[in-house]
Amino acid sequence: MIEINELSHLSETEAEAIGAALAAAVRPVAPASGALAKLLSAVANPWARALGRFAALVDLPTELAARLLDRAQAGLGWVPGPLPGVSLVHLDGGPATTGADVGIVRIPPDGEFPPHAHLGAESIVLLEGEYVDSAGYVLRAGDVETREPGAPHAFHAGPHGVVFAVVLREGIAVEDPAGGPPIVVKG
Repeated sequence: MIEINELSHLSETEAEAIGAALAAAVRPVAPASGALAKLLSAVANPWARALGRFAALVDLPTELAARLLDRAQAGLGWVPGPLPGVSLVHLDGGPATTGADVGIVRIPPDGEFPPHAHLGAESIVLLEGEYVDSAGYVLRAGDVETREPGAPHAFHAGPHGVVFAVVLREGIAVEDPAGGPPIVVKG
């Protein structure tokens, strides 16, 4: 093997000739079927990287799930959430989500989601950004998490905020910072 620094004595013309010979020696490889469409979709909507996980989460065909992500990513359907700084897009999921609150949640950069307990199961797919859970772990775009009912947790959005898809059953009970009874939030 020749190290690059061993070629430092070459003239620019010699180096270009070697580069051209190397380029000519590389055989083109046809991309996998659908690769270009997938790449263009991911560029148009970065959330598309998690499309398969999102479609499975909301129990919808991939094409319909892609349209929902495109609409939300374009800013359509967002409404203020039940907590300051939180915004939501409510969605109709497939049959496996019957009775659940299904949607996309956006929390601004460095935003806090206060301590809360899940009254039923919750599953999420992070579409953009990251958050640090009160247990100390970090979830990033593409990560999936399922949380069973029970113990409270909180989280802090990363410096670019966080957007995640959620299927939430039975709602959450948000701790009252003043020490009063929890505030129950249901879809």
